Formats: sequence, structure tokens, C-alpha cells
Amino acid sequence: MDQGAPSGPGSQQQADRPTRSSSAPILPDPTAAQLLVPGSCTGHRPGWGTSTTSEELCRRYVIGARDTTNNVVTSWLKPCNGWGCETCGPQRIRKELRHAEHCFRGLPAIWHAVIERGDNQLRDRIKQRRRRARAEYLMIRRWQQDVHIFSTANLSGRLAPTRGTWLDPQAALDRLAQEALLHAGIVKLSWSVGWRASRCHTCPQPAAGRWKTYGLRPRPVFERAFSEAADEAEERYGVRPEVDVPLPPSLPALVFDQLLLERLHPEGETGPDVTVLP
Repeated sequence: MDQGAPSGPGSQQQADRPTRSSSAPILPDPTAAQLLVPGSCTGHRPGWGTSTTSEELCRRYVIGARDTTNNVVTSWLKPCNGWGCETCGPQRIRKELRHAEHCFRGLPAIWHAVIERGDNQLRDRIKQRRRRARAEYLMIRRWQQDVHIFSTANLSGRLAPTRGTWLDPQAALDRLAQEALLHAGIVKLSWSVGWRASRCHTCPQPAAGRWKTYGLRPRPVFERAFSEAADEAEERYGVRPEVDVPLPPSLPALVFDQLLLERLHPEGETGPDVTVLP
């Protein structure tokens, strides 16, 4: 069991902790903001173009769905959400920075530590120290095992992390951007329970049970299936449905669901039922 305590390397840092706070919004400095502009990341992130199978297929497929609140049939591109994707990577970074700004705002200071080589027990030690200090934390594990930790309490101890630095919220956000996120090689990003729960205030999710989904298919396949299903619906009911427009009242939504699914999944395979969409 980890016996790390505030006494030791971190005790002076605790005493030197800033006491001022501000409710004003904090943002990355202009340099960091410039790096986040889509299209500029490639020039500032060595190895950015490294892709995986999911990244190579990113945005070539669409999710077809019907909004059960108004019977609008629509589709949208399916992102891979990979850190190394030229499209999804910058979007994920901006999203995490916005959430960090939400969590850091108004705090007197943020404790930051860097561990060059994180061991397999590091996360368990951090969680144990976090519970003892009743703190929140953000952990970013990068390729080659260097780990960044941002917390509301001093989480240093006998084993790594053994020391850290107190930063004001603006400096912590800048360091998060410049040292932890704006370089290729992010492996995993983890928020503590309290900070993760606050995401619901900044990143609302669709209501459960709202969508009837038709599965994941290449865009041309979905468009062709919709056109054929619309042709048959027009023959049967004398009305022609359109994408992104509510289904005609005389056309039962469940009937059109079946017509579309039969063409999207000709071998009888069915898409996922009503679900919460990503």
C-alpha cells in the first residue's frame, strides 16, 4: 500500500500553494490557440499523420437514424475519434481543453507533476492518494510512458510522483495544452469521477431512447437504400419521404424503417435499435 503523505517533497509546495482565485474564464495563450486551428496541427505535431485502420476509414461511413421525436430520417459521418486522426485529433484536443477550462476555473491553484516512466501501479497510487486528499485529477498517459497529472491536491509521495508544482489555473491550462496535448503520442486521458461528472454541464448528450438507428454503412449505400425505400413508399402510400424532413403523416414510421432496413441489410441483418448515439 502506498504510504505517500503531504510530508516530504511536497510539503513545501503545499505551503507555497497560491491562495487567490478568479471566476473569469481562462483560455490557452495565443500560441496554444494557434496550434489548435484545424490544418495547423500537422506542422506542430511530429508524426501526426500516423494512422490506424479506424483512422483510415474515418468519415467514410455514415450512421443512418430516425429521430423518434419528429420522425426526421437523417445521417451523419461516423468519426474514428482517434488521437492520431488529422480530423478527430484536433477536435478531441479542443474538447478536452474546454472541459479542463471548465474544471480549473475559479480554483486557487492546480498541482502538476510529470512522471517520465509510469509503472503499472501508478494509476492505483494516484487514485488512493486522491481519495485520501479528497481531490480531483486529470491524468494523461503518453507514448513511451511519460505521464502528466493535474490535480486539486498535492499527490506526491514516496513513490512516483514524488514532487510536483503548483500553478495558477491559466498556467496549468497552458501547460496542459503545450506539454501534454499538443504533441503526438497521446495514449490515454483519464478524469477523476468528480471532474468527469461535471462534463454533463459542458458536453450535453442526446436523450436516451430518442433515436432509431439503421446501422453503419458507406454513404453511397445509405443514399441508394433511402432512394429505393422512398420509391416503394411512394408506390404504396402516394407520398415520397426525403432526408432531413419529417416523414409524411400518412407514411407509418415503422413501415419506412422496415423498408430502409431491408435495403441496408439485404441478408436480413438488422441494425441497432433505439439507442443513445455517440
